[in-house]
Amino acid sequence: MLQFDEKTHEYTYNGRVVPSVTTILKGCGIIDDTFYTEEGASRGKRVHQAIEMYEGGLLRLEAVSQDIVLYVSAYLQFRSDMGARLKIISVEEPKVNLEFWYAGTPDLVTSIDDIYCAIIDPKTGPPAVWHKLQLAAYGGLDEIYRPRKFYTLHLKATGKYSLVEVALDFRKEFNSFLACLSVYNWKLENLKQKGMSDDKPSRNRKF
Repeated sequence: MLQFDEKTHEYTYNGRVVPSVTTILKGCGIIDDTFYTEEGASRGKRVHQAIEMYEGGLLRLEAVSQDIVLYVSAYLQFRSDMGARLKIISVEEPKVNLEFWYAGTPDLVTSIDDIYCAIIDPKTGPPAVWHKLQLAAYGGLDEIYRPRKFYTLHLKATGKYSLVEVALDFRKEFNSFLACLSVYNWKLENLKQKGMSDDKPSRNRKF
């Protein structure tokens, strides 16, 4: 059974640590967090939590802290604008790929205009080139969720949003992610880098 520890941001499957999508991309040098700030990371996390609460029917907008209320309002406007076109399949549901041995939590797995299915990834920061790899990795987490479309939803401090369809060749980007996973596992086995998972590397094949 897959479990996720919110405090350590660690996935385990039947007691064995599974590396996350983010850990893999950071570990092989794809994600550069040089300019990340604690403030920005905290803001993004709390916005995602508010979205999850909203989709679960638990959000009270008046209770949302002032520094993220406009980001949350932007998401609510997005949901209002999409109306019945958008159906939510799952929200922040951890998943694992047992074949390639990695895990992750897609933000929103959806159906748009009855196209099943689309992954939507809300962002409070600027676009980044590695988003394609992240989305492809999420798309490979579960056979039934092999997505047809990928989007980033940019939520802005002005209360506005932009929904951007990511032009993504799934097979190509997923194989690129598997290459990152191979590099991560090689470093894990040969360099024993601090902060990297101590589980055994998987045997990767082309998708």
